[in-house]
Amino acid sequence: MHLETKEKESRPWVKNAAIIFLSVMLVLTFFSKTIRNLSLTEVSGQYIQAGTISTAVTGTGTVSANVAYHVQLDATRTIQEVLVSVGDEIEAGQTLFILEETENTELAEAEQTLSDLLYNYNLLLIQNVDASYASENQNIQSIREDLANALTVQSQAEELEAAYTAAKTTAEQAQSLADELNNTIADLEGEITLATAQDSVLAELNAQLTEAQKAQSEAEAALTVCQAQTTAAQAAVAISLSAAAETLTQARQTLESLELELSYLQEDYQALLSDDDTDEATLTEALRAVERQQLAVSNQQTVVAEAQSQYDTAAAQNEAVTAAQEAEAAAQTVLEEKTAQVTALENSIEEREAELTTDLQLQLTTAQAALASAQARLSQAQSELSVASSNYTTTVTAANASVTSLQQSLEAALAALSEQQQADSVSAQVADLELAQAKEALEAQEALAEELTEAGVMTEVTAQYAGTVSEVDVIAGDIVAAGQTLAPVNVEGKEYSLTISVTEEQAQKVSVGDVETVTNYVYGDIEVVLSSIQSDPDNPGKYKLLEFAVSGDVADGQSLSVSIGTTSESYDAVIPKSAVHEDSNGTYIYVASAKTTPLGTRYVVSRAAVIVEASDTVNATVTLDSADSDYVITTSAAPITEGEQVRLTSE
Repeated sequence: MHLETKEKESRPWVKNAAIIFLSVMLVLTFFSKTIRNLSLTEVSGQYIQAGTISTAVTGTGTVSANVAYHVQLDATRTIQEVLVSVGDEIEAGQTLFILEETENTELAEAEQTLSDLLYNYNLLLIQNVDASYASENQNIQSIREDLANALTVQSQAEELEAAYTAAKTTAEQAQSLADELNNTIADLEGEITLATAQDSVLAELNAQLTEAQKAQSEAEAALTVCQAQTTAAQAAVAISLSAAAETLTQARQTLESLELELSYLQEDYQALLSDDDTDEATLTEALRAVERQQLAVSNQQTVVAEAQSQYDTAAAQNEAVTAAQEAEAAAQTVLEEKTAQVTALENSIEEREAELTTDLQLQLTTAQAALASAQARLSQAQSELSVASSNYTTTVTAANASVTSLQQSLEAALAALSEQQQADSVSAQVADLELAQAKEALEAQEALAEELTEAGVMTEVTAQYAGTVSEVDVIAGDIVAAGQTLAPVNVEGKEYSLTISVTEEQAQKVSVGDVETVTNYVYGDIEVVLSSIQSDPDNPGKYKLLEFAVSGDVADGQSLSVSIGTTSESYDAVIPKSAVHEDSNGTYIYVASAKTTPLGTRYVVSRAAVIVEASDTVNATVTLDSADSDYVITTSAAPITEGEQVRLTSE
């Protein structure tokens, strides 16, 4: 009775614990999706859709005048008053600046020049002509002494003629002996040729040698053919065997890959089959994938068998190589036999020729030795003759030339002295002419100084052309140096130019002659035309400078924004440009693919390779191997990687 009561008291506790456990599991199951999603990276994006890409190129630049002139001064002056401002339209001859009165620098320069001319005039008055002729007489005496020395050398040079004549005689005798020995050697060689030509035994040996050499050439040709056949057979076997081996290896690798993929598909099918929530369509598609992969494996097994058969056939071709090698060895043996026959006949011919011409050969050897000795003596005699000839010719030629040159110099010096003496007689007349010219220059400079004194100093700066003042670079009180610009003036009626920098890709979208649109200018009539496309010197290879001709109601320094080559085109696959990424493997996008699980829909990141066909500042049109329903990721709360699960912003 007591035990029954105790058991009844413990049952409510067990019941309450079971209820609490089941409630907790229910809550965890209900909120599992929310808890899981909170830990995933949040991403946003959009689906691929049709859209429009604008290819317009835009840019902003500053207008500059094509023709301008700078108002400048010729001397350093001080500005007293500025009469114009930036943007003023002026007329030719209009006064622009008032200058302070100052000293006339041109007058000072003219007076300095006058002083220099007066000094030169006085210097000419006191110059005298030196007519002593001491230096001329000393030069003539020196030339006469040199001429006497040259005549002495010329007379001594004749003594070298005897040495030259003796050397010439010795050389001629040595040449005569060498010619005689050459004739003797030619006669002996003729006798040897005649003795060998009339011998019947030697004729028969030469005939046999000709036949043996012919046979040797034929054996060499046959060996060359066999070697080529062996090389070709070896190359054919090597190529076919290598190709067959490579084909077999690739076929086996492909089979292994297909079999591995089949095992993955079978595992996926078994997993879906054991999952009660799997719908019939998904299960059927998985089974069809397994069957397609099994067919691919069976077909590849047939390919592997065919590759193995081709490899075995190529390996069997080694027999052709062996046969070619045996034929080459046989041809080599025949060639060696023919070569031995040729060598034996050549030795026999040499022995027979020695028997027939021993005495003649001894005489020939003696004559050849004598000729060598005679040629050595001839070479020495010719060398001595060359030295004697050089000494004789050089010395005589130099002496004759020296005598001639000194004679001419002496005559010239005497003639020059005579001319100088005649010229000195008129030196006074020349001095008078120089003084007259100096006096005329002095009087002209005095007149110029008087004219500048009367003219005074410029006090106003006027405009050279009509136009518009683009800048005023001075104020009253400034001291302006010669050549410094007071104000640049844009000449009236001239065009303006505008330059902007764009990328190489943007530059390819426009052409010279395009008429552009101004986007920030609504007043007046203005026309902008693309006049040239040039490389940007600040960033060559990446940027281009577009230069425009601007005409109409514009001013120098005005900022204009232009739109160039504005065109739009519709495309089927347009995504935000921010979704396109690029690395060393190419251009790609991230796609969030939906995947159904027992706990709900999950989104997995996958990488898809794309080709960007066109783009503007916002969107890009791409080509990719992906379904239109894929959700393209444009932004993410944190860096993402392929295969990672993510949470969409709308969840």
